[in-house]
Amino acid sequence: MLILFVLLCLVAATCGQGNSVFIPQCANNDHCPLDHACVAQSCEDPCVGTCGSNSTCHVRFHIPSCVCPSGYTGDPLIACIPQVQPQCTANDHCPLDRACVGQRCKDPCVGTCGSNSTCHVRFHIPSC
Repeated sequence: MLILFVLLCLVAATCGQGNSVFIPQCANNDHCPLDHACVAQSCEDPCVGTCGSNSTCHVRFHIPSCVCPSGYTGDPLIACIPQVQPQCTANDHCPLDRACVGQRCKDPCVGTCGSNSTCHVRFHIPSC
């Protein structure tokens, strides 16, 4: 944090003995570089503490913007998580004993047949 202090010395012997005065860097964002914002009269990086984990912050005209980087998804203000690549988009992308469910190749027998019955999969289709 950059804080500008100016010592006002009335008598040389009193300099550095607590008689400093705070001189503000800014009164509004117009007094700061475009990638900083006026916070408590000081030009600060507005990204500090703004974005969630794994996110990237960019400042444009003093305003921070959080984004998830390529290959990540989620709410950039909370957290970005790695995107899971789909295993499949159709049954043809899976082995014959699996079916494409929610972009994953899964056993289509799970939860399909009643108790004490046997499930067989043929060409991605379960049969009890």
